[in-house]
Amino acid sequence: MLNLYTQAQGNAQNVFNFYLTFVTTVIGAIIVIAQAAPGNAAWTLAGVLFFAVIVGSVYLSALSGRYAHAYRYARAVDELRRFLIQRLNVPVPAGYQPFLSGGNRAAQGRAAWFYWLFPTGTYQMFIAVVNSTALAAAAGLIFVQADAAGARQIVAMVLVFVLTLSVSNIYSHLVIQRFAGRLGVDLWNDSPAWASRE
Repeated sequence: MLNLYTQAQGNAQNVFNFYLTFVTTVIGAIIVIAQAAPGNAAWTLAGVLFFAVIVGSVYLSALSGRYAHAYRYARAVDELRRFLIQRLNVPVPAGYQPFLSGGNRAAQGRAAWFYWLFPTGTYQMFIAVVNSTALAAAAGLIFVQADAAGARQIVAMVLVFVLTLSVSNIYSHLVIQRFAGRLGVDLWNDSPAWASRE
């Protein structure tokens, strides 16, 4: 189980590395487009940013699936540890009592609603921030082309950023909850969704 956990963490790192390569390419494309046609490139730049958001969403799904598998493997190791400690009556320090009683699981069950608005990990947070920024910038470009007032542009960009970031975090939590909700006997084949696949 520990090897599977380490493999899932490595897979998450690989997904993030591919995403960084993609973001670097998109930034290069934006710079080239902005230099090639500085006055007429707004719609093209907005299209590139929308494309970046769509691809970023796919990477976010894949990364959340990897997080879910890592969580499932860690949970399986914890369950095995609890079982062996209790079954073999292994003496443990007092600090292990919350672990043995499943205190962490109870705390997760009582998590407040705002817990869903926080990122599930640093990689997911980075992807969500980049996607939100790209979508907010695309909205700003559209407002510029519509000759909207400056205050409306800023308000629209901030709203799009905050909403997109919140939706990304909630979505990541839902994916992880869906895939990691049950331990399952066959840890390889009980998550049929495409986001959890290699």
